[in-house]
Amino acid sequence: MLTVLKIGGSIITDKSRPYSIRKNVIKRIAREVKPYIETGNKLVIIHGGGSYGHYIVNLHKKLGKEEDAEYYSKVTIAMNELSIRVAELFRIEHLPVTVIASHTLFELDDNGNIIAHDLSIIQRHLDKGIIPMLYGDLVLGERGFPVLSGDDIGWYLACKLNANRLLFATSVDGIYAGPIGQSPIIDVIDFRENGTINAFFNNTPGLPVHGYDVTGGIWNKIRSARKYGCKNLDVLIFNGLVEDNIRKALLGERIVGTRVLL
Repeated sequence: MLTVLKIGGSIITDKSRPYSIRKNVIKRIAREVKPYIETGNKLVIIHGGGSYGHYIVNLHKKLGKEEDAEYYSKVTIAMNELSIRVAELFRIEHLPVTVIASHTLFELDDNGNIIAHDLSIIQRHLDKGIIPMLYGDLVLGERGFPVLSGDDIGWYLACKLNANRLLFATSVDGIYAGPIGQSPIIDVIDFRENGTINAFFNNTPGLPVHGYDVTGGIWNKIRSARKYGCKNLDVLIFNGLVEDNIRKALLGERIVGTRVLL
């Protein structure tokens, strides 16, 4: 079985503090991933920018600085540094993780569509029992250096690699029907009952974004489904900060979360 696991930047970093990292949380996640790998399953991990990439991009926008080659270099180096730190903590748990820099694999056209280079490199790693780790990143665009979110990478790879499942480990329990803390979790979002994915979003309010986030927040987890049109993909959005949730999600055990049916 192949699962694509997107770990939110708000889980592995403290998004209220620049360049922070939650070592104990990352170690715990690695321990929860291990039983899934030990049963012979395959995994692609993608993580968000958190207080690294999001912070730099957000700061540049606030200061009105030019998004030039130096800016691109600064963000991509910071994201690579974050990913290496996460991978090192996974390696301590004897998980064979390798970092694949997203900006070397993807570009974006002017319409925000992903242009991918040789994806077979990911499959070849999987075939050899290696866990590829990618991340949200700045990438080359036809003009400038656009942000490619980890959510979009998750959807794209899950579709292109014919994954069985796409799991979004976030800092909340799932998609809320309204304001967080005042509304219940939506158990299931069935796009099939709405006729089209666009029909669903035309009648659904957005949610506020908290902390450093330049990729759209929690709703982006399912907005991206419109781009890639996957079918028969098991999608779950859940709280990765709750201990043992990631292990349970990977092994198919029932947890609180929002399931997306395509």
